[in-house]
Parts: sequence; structure tokens; C-alpha cells
Amino acid sequence: MELLTTRNFNGIQLDCYKANNVEDDFLATREQIGRLLGYSYPEIAIGKIHKRNQARLDNFSTVTKMVNVEGSRTVTREVIVYNFEGLLEICRYSNKPKANAVMDFLWSVAKDIRKYGMYLSDRTQEIYKTSPENFKQLLDKYVAEHDKVLSLQAKIDAMTPKAVLGDMVLALPGAICFGEAAKFYRQ
Repeated sequence: MELLTTRNFNGIQLDCYKANNVEDDFLATREQIGRLLGYSYPEIAIGKIHKRNQARLDNFSTVTKMVNVEGSRTVTREVIVYNFEGLLEICRYSNKPKANAVMDFLWSVAKDIRKYGMYLSDRTQEIYKTSPENFKQLLDKYVAEHDKVLSLQAKIDAMTPKAVLGDMVLALPGAICFGEAAKFYRQ
């Protein structure tokens, strides 16, 4: 999934991912909406809300794989994500006092994405309105950085199978170290 924008709500980060099916829609994880609402165990709490309202929320959710760095390793996990409507539905079904504030926050993110095709900070919106040349330079800089990130991700994706194979070989009982394997290879 492609990261569209990251926003903060009272010190809690919300990563909004691009939805493939609708141009101005976005996705967020079950974990993130649960943290925004203030649940102690966000994944479990949102799972219970989903189960109680499954007929409604199934239409606004999907399971996808996400790659995360955990310590020194890269891990791929299946996560449940909700589109904008699903996030609003979860707020509606939540009994948390912050639910209305979270809903207002989600609407502000959606408005910005619909208006600009992406989320722009207040400062960037000001640049957009007052100086289109500077905004274009800022956008060019963003595109260059985005290309670097995609290139690095492609390299990580290419190396991951090799790392997994190496970990599997090292985990085998009676496995030999790479130095010993290299000696056999040279012979």
C-alpha cells in the first residue's frame, strides 16, 4: 500500500494509505483508529466493534499485508484496514468520549485529500495559495524523495528472500557457518 499522508491527532500518528478503488478515499489500520479513540487494547476493541456490526463494517474493510520493521528485522503481517466510511462508522459505534473529535479530525483529513489530492500542512497550503512557483519546487523535492524511497524499498524487497533463506539455514540443527560453507564451495 502506498502511504498518502501522515497526520497527528493529540500526539497520536495516523497513517493514511491510498485506496485503490476510489480516487479521493484513504485507508487506515484497525490498530490506528483504536489508538485515536483511546482504547487500551486498540486491535481487540475495534475487533469487538467490528464483530458487533459485522454486516455494516465488512463492506468498509479489507485484509492486506503490510511490511514493518521490528527491531532489526523486516516483518510482513496481515492487517485489517478500513476506508474513510469504515473509520467514521467505527467512531459512530464507539462509546469513547473522543469519538466525535476523532470523527471531526478524519473529516479534515478527507477534505484536504479531496481538495489537493493529498494532505497538505497549513504551511504548505499557504505556499500553494501564495506562491505556485515555490509550491512546484516543493513538489519536485517531494517527488525526488519519494523516488528514493521507492528505490530503497525495491532493494529491500529484493534482499528479503535471501535474508529469510539465510535465517532458515542458520536455524537448522547442525547448520554450518558461512565461512565453513565457503571452504566447501572453493574446493
